[in-house]
Amino acid sequence: MDKKKLNETFALAFQNHQKNNFKVAENLYKKILKISPNHFESIFLLGGLSTQTKNFDLAKKLTQKAIQIKPDHANAHYNLGIVFYKLGEFQKAKNCYEKAVQIKSNHIDAHCGVGKCLEKLNHIYEAKKYYEKTLNLDSNHRKTCESYGIILFKLNQHSKALTYLRKGSGFIRFTEKNLKII
Repeated sequence: MDKKKLNETFALAFQNHQKNNFKVAENLYKKILKISPNHFESIFLLGGLSTQTKNFDLAKKLTQKAIQIKPDHANAHYNLGIVFYKLGEFQKAKNCYEKAVQIKSNHIDAHCGVGKCLEKLNHIYEAKKYYEKTLNLDSNHRKTCESYGIILFKLNQHSKALTYLRKGSGFIRFTEKNLKII
């Protein structure tokens, strides 16, 4: 496959990926990788697709390979953090998110990921502080507002929690005794 055909195949794979035609996209990415085994974009995106389809072992393998090819790619580290998070390996996920932040200091989703991992590791006060730092970077980041609201709720700061939960999702049920995001 010449370079032009490879680029066309990649564009078609990416289009199908965006349209959630995962099987077609997967086959096209794999076709590219048979010819060009270190094609970074195909490895990276097939890793992401594998995460989307919950094939976490393949996602981990591909994303680690992407990082070997481009160790300074913040989104590759972020994506590996997602894989580890989904696998329940929160310390490894936290390390990946921190690496993404180290590479790209304004990577808001990675910042939020660190906070979520701290929360899962039962470091509630550290998570709260991390969410506050993240909100200083982007006060309207939906995931961070939601996560911060949940932390505040756990810390019995209900009225402040409600403010952030509304800002984060807008779809909540809240009473003094429980909280449900719907």
